[in-house]
Amino acid sequence: MVDTVSIIAINTPRLECLAMCKRNYKKWTDEEILFLRKNSDIYTVQMLGEKLERNESSVQNKLTKLKIKKKRLAHTTYLYNREFFQNIDVEEKSYWLGFVAADGCILGGGRTGKRLKISLHKDEKKHLEKFVKSLDGNIDIKDYKYKTKDGFYEHVEISVGSNKLCNDLEKLNITKAKSKTLRMSEIRDDLIRHYLRAYIDGDGHYYLSKDGKKSYIEIYVGSKELLDFFRSYLESNGIDNYIFHYQNKNIYKISVHNKNSKLTLIRLLYKDATIFLDRKKEKALKIYQTLSGYKHYRADI
Repeated sequence: MVDTVSIIAINTPRLECLAMCKRNYKKWTDEEILFLRKNSDIYTVQMLGEKLERNESSVQNKLTKLKIKKKRLAHTTYLYNREFFQNIDVEEKSYWLGFVAADGCILGGGRTGKRLKISLHKDEKKHLEKFVKSLDGNIDIKDYKYKTKDGFYEHVEISVGSNKLCNDLEKLNITKAKSKTLRMSEIRDDLIRHYLRAYIDGDGHYYLSKDGKKSYIEIYVGSKELLDFFRSYLESNGIDNYIFHYQNKNIYKISVHNKNSKLTLIRLLYKDATIFLDRKKEKALKIYQTLSGYKHYRADI
C-alpha cells in the first residue's frame, strides 16, 4: 500500500511542470493575431516568431488554430530584408531599384506567390553578391549554362520569393512585362543619379576606342516615358544628348558624345558613389581620364 507521502512525492514533478507551463503561457493578443493574419505570407514562421517574441512551435500552432494555411517554407533557411524597397531613402536602395528596373523581372503571383529574378553573365557574379549583401541575406546565387549556336552561354541568377518585396517594387513602377511601360519611380531628386547609374550598369554602355580618340556613353530604353524622363534629367544637368529609335525592335538609345557632357555625366554618376558595377566604373573612369588629361582618378569623382 502506497502512503500519502509517496503519492505526493511521485506527483510533485508533474505538478511542478504543469505549474511552470501555466506560468510560461502567454496569451495571444488581438494585435498579435492581426499581425499573423496580415503577415503570414510575408515572413517565415521563424521570422514571425522573432517579431512577436514567441517560439516557432507556438506560432505554428496558432496559425493552425486560426486555419491560416502556410507552407513549412523551404526558404526558411533564406533570410533577407523583405522591406528593403518599402522606402527608397538612401543611395543603396535607389541604386538597386534602378538596377532592377534595367535587369530584373517580377514573376509568379496567385497561390505560388511573386518572386524577383535577376540574371547576369557569370562574370558579374560579384555584383549579385553585392545585392544579397544589401538585402542582408543569405540567398543562393545559382549558376546556369545553356547551349547556343556559338557554343555555351553561362550566367548566374538570383530568385527572391517575397510578395512584400515584389509588391513594393510594383508600387515603384517595376511591373511585369515592364520594358515598354516602365516609368520613373517617385524618389527624391538627390537619389535619381544613383538610379541612373544603376540603370546604365544594367542597360547602358561606355565605349572607349583602343587609341583613346573615340568615346561615348549610351543608354538603352524600351519605354518612351522613361526615355523622356532621362533626357530631361540629363539636360537639366547640362548634358547634351540625342536619341536613336530602333524601330524594328522598338528600342530607344540615348547617346552622349559631347566631350564636356561626357565629363559632366561621369562626375554626376560617380562622385562619392559607394555602389556600382566595377567593370563599368573602370571603363567610365578611363574615359574621364582620357578626356580630362589626368593619368590618375580625380578626387572629385
